[in-house]
This record gives sequence, C-alpha cells and structure tokens, in this order.
Amino acid sequence: MARKMRYVPDATRPIEITVRCIQGRYLLRPSPTLDRRVIGVVAHAAEKYGVVVHGINTMSNHYALIVTVPDAATMAAFMCLVNQQISIEVGHLHDWKGPMWQGRYHAIVIDDEASEVERLRYLLSNCVKENCTERIAEWPGVQSDAALLGSGKLKGEWVDRTALHAARLMNPDADVDEADFTTPMHLELKPLPSLAHLSHGQRATLVRRIIREVEAAAAEERRRTGKSVLGAARVLAMHPHHRPASMDESPMPLVHTTTKATRKLWRAAYAAFVEAYRRAADALRAHRGKCNFPEGCVLPLHAFCDPPAAAT
Repeated sequence: MARKMRYVPDATRPIEITVRCIQGRYLLRPSPTLDRRVIGVVAHAAEKYGVVVHGINTMSNHYALIVTVPDAATMAAFMCLVNQQISIEVGHLHDWKGPMWQGRYHAIVIDDEASEVERLRYLLSNCVKENCTERIAEWPGVQSDAALLGSGKLKGEWVDRTALHAARLMNPDADVDEADFTTPMHLELKPLPSLAHLSHGQRATLVRRIIREVEAAAAEERRRTGKSVLGAARVLAMHPHHRPASMDESPMPLVHTTTKATRKLWRAAYAAFVEAYRRAADALRAHRGKCNFPEGCVLPLHAFCDPPAAAT
C-alpha cells in the first residue's frame, strides 16, 4: 500500500504524532535515564525547529506527541531529528544495534476543539487503558500529567553526541566524560489552542477530571473482563529487546474530528492535494517550467535544484 503524503494545510491546528518500535519491541521501556533523554531530545528539536509541544507520552513500544508545527517540511525535519536521536540514545542505553522504528511516523491533524480534548484524554489514558498501571501517576515512563497539573515543564537532558564523538577522536587516550557534554533541558508543554483562553487553574481542573474519568473507565473495564494490572515494577523488569507475540494496530484515520461532514471534506481536500502534488511532480520530472506544488506538502529534495542542462 502506498504511504500517505505528509499534509499540513493549516499551521494553527495541532497534530497527533505516533511512532512505534520495530516489531513492537520494548525498546522504549522506561528508565530514569532514558526518560530524561527522550524529554531532552524533544525539547532540543522543538527549540531548533520552532515546534510547539502540547503533550507527550512514551509507552514501552511506542511514543506519542501532540504538537503544532509551522508546515509539513518543519514537521518532517523535527521528526527526523527526534527519531534519529532517540534511536541513538536507546542504542547506548539498551545495547540495541538494529533498526529502531516500525516504518514511518503517523501524523494526524486534530481538526476541532472537541477532538483536541479527546486526543489529550487518549494521550493521558495510554498506561491505564493498556492495564500497565492502575493510576496515571504510577506510570514510570514519560507522561504529561504532572506537567499539565504543575509548572507545565518536564525536566530532561540533551547529550551533544557530535561534540562528544569529536572530543573522543581528538583525545583517544583520554577518559572523556559523557556528563561534560550533557545539558539540562526543560520541555514546556503549551496549552492546546482550544484551552489557551482558560487559566492554568481551569486547565488543571479539566486535566484532573479527565484523569479521574479514564482511571474509573479502566477499572470498570478490568472488572468486566477480569484482567489485572501489570504494575510499574513488572514494566521495569521487562527486557527492552523483548518482542511480543502479537501487535494490536488499528487503522489510522486521515483526521481527528467529531463530524462525518468534516471527515468527508478532509477526504476531498486530501484527494485534491494528492492530485495537485502528482501533477507538479510530473512537471518537475519532465522539466516543464515552473512546478506548482500545493501548500501543505513537503517538497521533493530535487525540487530545489536546477534541471540538468540539455545534452549537446
């Protein structure tokens, strides 16, 4: 199946991004160091590319973000840096030398205010919905609840691997300390657009209500099904290379919205976008003058190059 094109038609709407570990392995299994490094990587990339982060959650085999980006190209550059650097940190911490991610990241625009709150609810609910912990606050991985209820910031650290590697090359006999190239970072979670008009206290009240509701719903589901909670201790005891017997992957929608009419409009807009992109790509390949790529796309790399000179 062909991969969906990156499509960011509106820079004011937040986007939910999900990335899965290869084969569902527990390569993101929480640990204090990895949690700090993931936060630091996202904070560094967000600062570099001007990306606004609204929420973050890491589970053992995937992570999710809610962000607002200026355009599709910025989103692609941001995610390239985040995924690359997280995979490097996982390689160091969990002795993993193979591919890290299960294909590309999924990016879904959140189209309306009700859907923003619903996706925040989903982000917060992951650990209890999957019966990893009974309470959201008990989850040992990266989670947004404490920041949203408190200062709005998560503490992390950024390791400048480029400078560290250069220092070790220049001084092969010296004991170069990784700590000398590690910088404390803070990832500030900004309010979702639909909640920006509320005071911090009002947003915290909403988050507390969401937490109570998702924890109560998970408890009721466990009573109904007879399932039990794994618990933080058993989560931390999992080997990060472990591959589960099966993976539960549901289809990803084109857009998060609450109405059928909006979904229909999005499908039509996306179809027109794909058609316009293909026409521009055909013109670029044929060197037929100016190529009008549609707004909201990531330009192909060779679109920035002059066409090759004609043979003589």
